[in-house]
Amino acid sequence: MCSNLITNCLTCPNSTFCSECQSNFTIQTNGSCSICQLSNCLTCVPVNGLNTCISCTSNFTVINSSCVSCSTIIPNCQACTNSTFCYNCAIGFTGQANGSCLACTLPNCLNCLTINYVSTCYLCSETYYLAQNNSCIICSNLVSRCFTCTSAGCLTCAANYTMLTGICICSMINCITCRIVNNIDTCLTCASNFTVVNSSCFLCSTLINYCLLCNNATNCLQCFPTFLLSNGQSCVCGVNQTNYNNSCLQCQSLFVGCISCTPSICKICGTNYTLTSDSLCGCNLTNCITCQVQNSSKVCINCVTNFLPVNNTCFACLVLI
Repeated sequence: MCSNLITNCLTCPNSTFCSECQSNFTIQTNGSCSICQLSNCLTCVPVNGLNTCISCTSNFTVINSSCVSCSTIIPNCQACTNSTFCYNCAIGFTGQANGSCLACTLPNCLNCLTINYVSTCYLCSETYYLAQNNSCIICSNLVSRCFTCTSAGCLTCAANYTMLTGICICSMINCITCRIVNNIDTCLTCASNFTVVNSSCFLCSTLINYCLLCNNATNCLQCFPTFLLSNGQSCVCGVNQTNYNNSCLQCQSLFVGCISCTPSICKICGTNYTLTSDSLCGCNLTNCITCQVQNSSKVCINCVTNFLPVNNTCFACLVLI
């Protein structure tokens, strides 16, 4: 092999003269191969006793037998065929038909590559991600209220929103949608059973007693179970009812024969009953606890202990036996 006879030689007619040297080496007049001393030159040959470059390293081109950086002769060019035509522009620029490089014009693309005159987006702007069709899509289209992302999912959420299992939720307590107004976090819509008051979310029942759903601090839409909505502004118990342990109960279920009461006492008794000194309702029939009117006559249904109802009257058990 020639390289064994003449250092850095590829082809030789004899053992003393090289006709073709290895890359980056040039043939000398004495037939030996010496390294090319021209800066950034890949291949050089002797011409009239001087080394002359015929091909340069990457990002350089031959001009007047020397290697010149493509970026110095064509702005923003990485690789060029000559001093006027660039075929690979720098990141963020795209090649033009006239061989020059212009800033990347792909919509929302931060950096793009131009290879063989075809522009391809390399990196999208901050709030966009690179889709499979080489276009830049805004992150909020991928995940609502997402700020930065990749095609695989959201990375960070917009201001006032927090990441939770891949989605962005409002970071204000009990708030669904929010935004910054005059540098202040402002809630626009609240979770169920809450309403916006002074840019924050408040539970409806803390604004209007026993209100389940409301649209502001004074207007209730739906009350707790057993409560009735009154003029859209309050939740009250119905007729013959009272609020007992946060639930509306019939007075009759608390005090036999009672039609108007508080949770602790009866205030008005019904027909056939008389309000007693201890605020209970006693049946008007002697020794009778529960009575009613049948065929215009008072009839005892339940008597006190040791008495039985007989012919609409309560008799002592000893009298009957």
